[in-house]
Amino acid sequence: MTTTPDQPNSPLYNFFENPRTRDPESKVYRWSIYDNPRLPKQFLEEVERSHKGALAERFIFGRFATVGTGSFQFDATVNVAEANLADLREFRYGVDFGWTNPTAVLVTGYDGDGRVYVLDELYERQLKTEDLINALKGFAKTYGRGEVLCDPSAPETIDMLRRADLNASGYHGKREDGLRELGGRFPKAGDGKPRIFISAKCVNLISEVLEYKEDVKENDHAVDALRYSLKLYAVEESVAARFLPFRR
Repeated sequence: MTTTPDQPNSPLYNFFENPRTRDPESKVYRWSIYDNPRLPKQFLEEVERSHKGALAERFIFGRFATVGTGSFQFDATVNVAEANLADLREFRYGVDFGWTNPTAVLVTGYDGDGRVYVLDELYERQLKTEDLINALKGFAKTYGRGEVLCDPSAPETIDMLRRADLNASGYHGKREDGLRELGGRFPKAGDGKPRIFISAKCVNLISEVLEYKEDVKENDHAVDALRYSLKLYAVEESVAARFLPFRR
């Protein structure tokens, strides 16, 4: 078996590594990403930047570790799933601009029940505006045209997107409202399904969601792009109280 370790006390951990329960005829060989001489330096630096704490233990060093101590009630076994594009009725794009920090683009689709499917992502440092435009047009060809909701801090760049025939505008909602909307979508609703699913290909978004903390403004570029793309719906106060530890 070749795999990334999960959390302690999982079936995988108990079978292979727990000294009390492991299979005596099995042997564990562990490598970190630094043991692979073929990985480019830029790739290693990117992984180091985006994987801290328990994430680094798992995905850099190959050790069992508990991940997911952030503010969102994200569960990879529930919230990670692929969409059937034929079921989606609307597409929206969220853009968080960066240069030293990465520019993050999230592609989201809505089905007939208003559920959100995060379909794809772009996460790149020093991304030129023309390359951003080409990426957005490529996403539109693959998924469909839709509103492009952007970080409002760069109005000149938003104007360039508009001139490139993209339906771009600055996001002017309140941060706490966007976080409320996002956080309220992760738990299962009355029909037993959550109101947001994230494609497994969106590795940077998943990494940020796992450790995102509302009061720490770092490693949040994909999360910001996602909340820009979301429509704001009313959330029952009981749901907000249970699942959203954000200040109001």
